[in-house]
Amino acid sequence: DVFPSLRELSLNGNPFSDIRTMGPLSKLLVLKVNRTKLDLEKGMLADGDQVGGIASMPHLQVLEMGVSGITDMSFFAQFPLQTLRILHLPGNEITRLEGLSHMEQLRELVLDKNKVKQVDEGSFEGLRSLRELRMDDNGLKSLSNFGPLPRLRALHLSLNRVTEISELEKLRNLRHIVIINLAQNPVARKPLYRAHLINVVGSARAIDGKEVTDEERERVEQMLQGGGSAAPTGGAGCYVFTEQQQMASQANVPSYMQPSLAGGGDAMQQKATYGSAGGRAAPR
Repeated sequence: DVFPSLRELSLNGNPFSDIRTMGPLSKLLVLKVNRTKLDLEKGMLADGDQVGGIASMPHLQVLEMGVSGITDMSFFAQFPLQTLRILHLPGNEITRLEGLSHMEQLRELVLDKNKVKQVDEGSFEGLRSLRELRMDDNGLKSLSNFGPLPRLRALHLSLNRVTEISELEKLRNLRHIVIINLAQNPVARKPLYRAHLINVVGSARAIDGKEVTDEERERVEQMLQGGGSAAPTGGAGCYVFTEQQQMASQANVPSYMQPSLAGGGDAMQQKATYGSAGGRAAPR
């Protein structure tokens, strides 16, 4: 290895398009190439018998490629990223979700500020470990095909174009969601939107940043049975699951349940939390 002990490499903001001669970096865990011009088709895999590129990083856990002009995700299917846990691709030009089915260890996927108008059937096939999915500000009009995602805990879909209450029903199969965010979609302004979402996503502990209390849930159930009021109440607390699926305060949850940094921010910081400036990676 060129740098046998290197765990984290940040090349953010450099206008290169090719990493085929980079490596081997057998101990690398975190690679940050935000705001670059990296060519997924021709610049990631070394040619022939050459050693380098993404294939020379066999233990990579975090990959950030925000704001890098990516339009086609299908090339990810060629990359040996079976150990990857966090993938950040915000601020690109992606229109279709594909090429991810081999990433069985992926826990966090960030696709904010792309151009995914709809999710095709099978787009999330194979992502059995995914805990957090962020697709804010994509222009999504439908909530179809968000699955199978058996371990998903947090779903962030704010600033999209979902309009109809009937679309909420399509989330019913996401049985373990704890945090869901559909704020600033047209549907969020409809009467009884919150009540419908509580009914559909029965495991939710926070909707659009506001806690779902037991009292509110009871009122929704009464309303659906023909009596009572579904008017929401309560504070803005937020319950989330830890990796062991126990409720805890947000300050103590693992990194994949903390707010991601849109636009290609750091994905892994000291003590595995987001938002503390200047921290170094502490991969799990």
